[in-house]
Amino acid sequence: MSHVLKSGLSVFTTDNSIIKVKDTITLVKQPISIGLNNAIAIEFNLSSQRYYIASFSSIKVYDSDFTLIDTINSISGIVSMQLDILNNRLIVTERNTPSFQSINLSTHAITTIFSITGVTEIVRFGYFDSTSNRFYVGTNQVYTFSTTGSLIGIISDSRLQNSNVTNIIKNPYTGLLMISINNKILVADPASLLVQSISINGTGVETPTFIRFDPINSNSYWLCNTAYSYITEMSVATNTAKRIIALGNSTPFGIWVENTLGIYSLIIADAAWNQFYRLKERLV
Repeated sequence: MSHVLKSGLSVFTTDNSIIKVKDTITLVKQPISIGLNNAIAIEFNLSSQRYYIASFSSIKVYDSDFTLIDTINSISGIVSMQLDILNNRLIVTERNTPSFQSINLSTHAITTIFSITGVTEIVRFGYFDSTSNRFYVGTNQVYTFSTTGSLIGIISDSRLQNSNVTNIIKNPYTGLLMISINNKILVADPASLLVQSISINGTGVETPTFIRFDPINSNSYWLCNTAYSYITEMSVATNTAKRIIALGNSTPFGIWVENTLGIYSLIIADAAWNQFYRLKERLV
């Protein structure tokens, strides 16, 4: 079976036959009514076809058509949410406690993974790396914990200390940590906990609040530039901007990448403007 891929302004299939289309690609903004104010994070479980959408104080569960299935309360001060398919759970970082919480994907039961201790700064972001079984907590430095909450070490750097961490993610291709701060993304070795001197910055990287690796295109990842109301598609190979999409009156906090027949569809969570919408390419 051939799969449709987009190349420039034409559309090709993987068997090299060309599908003729008109040459203009436009972006269509499609508001989605979800009954949740100030959405900050999106996750999608491909096997169950369920969306998990978080605000600062609750998580709502929807089917693929955004029909509400359940509301998960009892967690406040949510700063990040992550799907952990291997362990059948959502991992939520809670600022107020602070702690890591686990939500069972089948029952939606909530259990505490561990309380975050030894951190005196405000918790800005949390991340779990399933390959190393390490938890990371971002403040103005990055704390590394075991699965039981024992402190392993701290990633510290003058650039971190002069800013606040807004996102942490492990690059699946290099195995290095990407740490978002204002105007740049720092790169750190999770083994040595050392930060590289060269950072990812420049065009399209101004306030990289959130990073999502593209599940379809292995040479792309996406940035939400919150303060400047645009998203950036970045090259995995060069860490430079491939394209920038201006969003107008929108502050992107979270993003999910879909793809249908080579046409990108991006779901945007916008807490500041209280919007939730699909941004879809359309060939016209």
